[in-house]
Amino acid sequence: MATQLKTMTLLGGFESIQGLNFRKSLLDSGKDMIPHVFNVREIRKSDESGQLISITIAGDCIREMSLTENPWIVTLEIQPTDRSVILSHCSCTAGLDGLCKHTSAIYQFVNCERSEGCTDSEQIWAKPSAKLNDLYPKGVSIQQLFFKQDPVKRDFSGTDFDLDRVTKLMEKHSLQNSSVYKTLTVDSSNVEVEETNPIQREISPLLIEILTRPLTRNGPDQDCIKVIVDKILPQLIL
Repeated sequence: MATQLKTMTLLGGFESIQGLNFRKSLLDSGKDMIPHVFNVREIRKSDESGQLISITIAGDCIREMSLTENPWIVTLEIQPTDRSVILSHCSCTAGLDGLCKHTSAIYQFVNCERSEGCTDSEQIWAKPSAKLNDLYPKGVSIQQLFFKQDPVKRDFSGTDFDLDRVTKLMEKHSLQNSSVYKTLTVDSSNVEVEETNPIQREISPLLIEILTRPLTRNGPDQDCIKVIVDKILPQLIL
């Protein structure tokens, strides 16, 4: 009864091979041909005990002068014990003896390929210099990225803030469409509260800060803030 062999095909992560001695010109031309190499696979055959019987590496190489024609086919027979090449062949005219630039390309591809993508290593084409890294350090912690930090505690204990009075004054000056007014008058009935109204606890200090800071730039509420500063704030101070 014939022994049934098990076949396994590897498409990447090849171990290094040896045994072919190319002259320097073939090594150089083969290196230039590596971008033309594709569909490289390693076919391993083993017996029922798992012992390797044979290893064949095959690959295709696109023709330089005729891209539309079928690619050259390179085949390497590998000794399983030391992974040395015992037979090589290419379908091109110069590859009958197994030593052509296409064979050299496949040979060097197998010895260099590590199944790494272009994003597996740090990009270097726009890498900032050490001086720029010192001037503009970057990077934040996981805590800063995914967890909100506690807000800065501000002391407004000495400020007399009347929310109802502010909203009525804003209505008097027709500021009902401003985002500040909508924030102050938001319906908090569906908001879980602890002890105090969240609007007065969170929004009131924010509005006080808006009312007391200088108007330095334009924005969607510029007119609203101008009316608050010019007309409402003096009445609150009185």
